[in-house]
Amino acid sequence: MLAKLRIIIIILIWFFVLPLPLRIKFLAIPVAGFFALLIYYLSKTDRVGDDSKTDEEETKPRRPVKNPPGKKYSWAWMQAAGGLELQFLRPEDNNGWPGIRGQEKRIGVAVQCLPPKDNSPVATLFTFQFQEPAKIGLLLMLARSKEEITAFARGRESLPFREQMPGRVIPDSFFLCSDLACFRKYFNDELRDHLTRLSLIYPSVLLTGTKLSVRTDGVSADPMGFQMQIRTLLAVAQSFNQFAWNCAHADEEIAPEPGTVPAEKTATAAKAAPAVKAVSPAPVPVEKKATPPAPEKTVVKTVGPETPVPEKTALPAEPAPAPTPAPATAPAEEKAEPSGAMDQEAFIRTFWAKGLNSLQQKELFAPYAGKEIEWSGVLKSSYAFSTDFVFGSGGGIKATFDLGEFKPEGSFLSFRIKAVAALPKDAADRLKQAAGKTFRFRGTLLKIEPIAKEIYLTGGHIIGAGS
Repeated sequence: MLAKLRIIIIILIWFFVLPLPLRIKFLAIPVAGFFALLIYYLSKTDRVGDDSKTDEEETKPRRPVKNPPGKKYSWAWMQAAGGLELQFLRPEDNNGWPGIRGQEKRIGVAVQCLPPKDNSPVATLFTFQFQEPAKIGLLLMLARSKEEITAFARGRESLPFREQMPGRVIPDSFFLCSDLACFRKYFNDELRDHLTRLSLIYPSVLLTGTKLSVRTDGVSADPMGFQMQIRTLLAVAQSFNQFAWNCAHADEEIAPEPGTVPAEKTATAAKAAPAVKAVSPAPVPVEKKATPPAPEKTVVKTVGPETPVPEKTALPAEPAPAPTPAPATAPAEEKAEPSGAMDQEAFIRTFWAKGLNSLQQKELFAPYAGKEIEWSGVLKSSYAFSTDFVFGSGGGIKATFDLGEFKPEGSFLSFRIKAVAALPKDAADRLKQAAGKTFRFRGTLLKIEPIAKEIYLTGGHIIGAGS
């Protein structure tokens, strides 16, 4: 009764005693406090829900299911991560699905599973973070599904992209770029070919100024195939990483790769050099022609006495067999030519010498394409393929051989060169469980990947047993 009386007295004082400004002031305080408590409560419940979800994923699941859905792929993904020296994420710690992350050749690598959503199956997303953003406002997506392109566009109007890909067939695309001049300058045919192949193999490709993302349906359970898939995509990402670096430094006169000479400067230097050298050659040969004196030959006639001269004339007739060494050298040169198996160390030294960037290396490789080689290397991996990003749809065995460690002159860093060969299917039994053994192989030079330090061979054959 007393409590009710107090409430009535407070209400009477509120309405009849206090002036209007004080009423509003004292009323605002409890209202603001009420809304503050309400906001805090709502944020706390959301946070508690998220924490409970992460606890369920990162520790032990609260559901009765003992194993997460992606645990059956753990072994294959763990082997692939170990072969690439990347970090493996266990399904228990990664939303119930395996994952891979780390850094390789200055590029951030992240591979994760996308759980099934609605009617879509489980998928795998490969993401490669560039070393430096391109800073040209690039946003490019290629997808086979028009619905995916529409959802990604979100009402934004796309720029025409097919005109940037002349002579190439690509699926539906969404394209935005704030600096088309810079994009066209550094978006070369190699990058166009990479995008074309990616769009043919993968249902969705996303390229921005900071990363390259590729999505494929399903989850791989083949450790060797999955490892080579990541390696291939990483080699492609390195080309786009160089593209982003070039765009970021477009206003600076810096070589595309540290420690190398720009192609434009070498071209201008080559054009300027002959103008200086053209002045000197005229007088030099005149002096050289006047130098050989004829009287020295007459001195030879006056050296010996008169009687031994006929004996000396008889002696030169005997050394006639001396020409025998000349033909001996000729066949040696002839043997060097047909041994089209170019020296392995000399070949590597030619292409990875200091001062050559990736474009110069590929131009230097062009005359060697189609030539046969015979090298030896340590088998790193091998797996069967039906369709490959480089070798096409012929099928066979894709084997990777380590050709050894190479250190350019004047450099403190060394790296390993690899040969990737397409072998016939019957080589599977011979290479099975032979990783770490040395093989001698033969193949035809197909292409070179300077950044990935890989040489691709087609029509390969194993000609030497493992050791």
